[in-house]
Amino acid sequence: MATPEPELRRKRKDIFLAFAPAHDLPFPTRANITAYELLAFLPNTIQCPDVIKRFASNGATRSAVWAIINTARDLEKEWNVNRCGAVLTKTMNDAGWIGWTLTHHDKWNEATKDSWNEADLRVDNFRTREEMFGRARSEENVPFESLAIGVRRPPQDAEALDLTRMVRYCVQRPGSGWLYPRDYERLLNLLGGPAPIQKAHLDRLLFKTWDNLKPAPPRVWSAEDHQAAKASVDWKNRKTISRVGTPVSEQVLKEPTSIATIQRQAKDRPKKRTRLERMDLKAEKTDEEDEEEVQFESYERAAANYVEPEEVAIAPAELDVAFAFATDRDVGETDPFGAYAFGGPRHRAPYRMLHHIQQPNDADTSGWAENLRWAFEQRACFWHAQRAYAWNESPTHMELIAEIRERQVWASDQLVAELVDE
Repeated sequence: MATPEPELRRKRKDIFLAFAPAHDLPFPTRANITAYELLAFLPNTIQCPDVIKRFASNGATRSAVWAIINTARDLEKEWNVNRCGAVLTKTMNDAGWIGWTLTHHDKWNEATKDSWNEADLRVDNFRTREEMFGRARSEENVPFESLAIGVRRPPQDAEALDLTRMVRYCVQRPGSGWLYPRDYERLLNLLGGPAPIQKAHLDRLLFKTWDNLKPAPPRVWSAEDHQAAKASVDWKNRKTISRVGTPVSEQVLKEPTSIATIQRQAKDRPKKRTRLERMDLKAEKTDEEDEEEVQFESYERAAANYVEPEEVAIAPAELDVAFAFATDRDVGETDPFGAYAFGGPRHRAPYRMLHHIQQPNDADTSGWAENLRWAFEQRACFWHAQRAYAWNESPTHMELIAEIRERQVWASDQLVAELVDE
């Protein structure tokens, strides 16, 4: 069946909450993105006809798309399966496929179905809805780390490909300056280039897996949750971030550097004094193996798991922190909320909240630095949870986070790189 030219219709709004990336965010070039990554990080792309054509040609069902979005995204309320089907249909109808339905997709795809390549996960030539309607291509870019906002369950195992690696890398380096989609190719090259596509990455197997799965119910949002969600919206438009939840107005972005440059700088840069010993990670032993260290070259951190502190910390008055800094600060430190303002975590009140403290040097792999990075991942992945902001630098919380990291076998990229070098 021939496909008529799309009609210019009224501009559509984003379907999901304001912190999901806009539906007219351009697609990057030379990018392989799995179906789960699209629905988790860029859910509004279900308004892109090229995306829906790919999904439909690769065996998508509305129940599978519905289950993935309700599982991957932290929605205010359940997005029902009928609404999902209606959006998919409207996307294609508006693009000129009048009468199109997901179950009868082949009738509209007759001309290309014989040459269709299901192993092709590229989005290079995908057009946004605006582009299909003849509007100018959007020039919008957003921080890579902002793609993690609102993601309840990140891509796992074969659901994840290059985009997941890139978002994770930037979540661990807030304010690094990498923008999506502008810097996609450069950042991917920094991380070693595109990963090979395996059969398990393909859409058809993913949709088959999720077709009969029922997502967990959405959480009940409190007034505090709504307030936190509204506060997070500005993250999309921020050019750099020094502290989660604190807008940065006037900062100059440093040019992202290569891993080789970072390692060279790390060797030349003295490490700051800290008061926690580094956690040494050991591999679990089996009956067949002698004691041996983890092969860190192949270490891959598991998906983040949310952990609540047993006691919710209360932020001290900034004036109290200022007085403490005037008395106890380390030589050469100028910011009371710097990672090394007091040489490491404080051992007496006032205790700073971890989400107010800047990230440590890349060269620092002490327990203090690892605790700060772990706490940042908690905030980035579970920003909606008020208790993700309830950790402070007190000895009680420091010891608890160290125990959690050991139990989770959690190590930052910086620690793994150092251990590999050693």
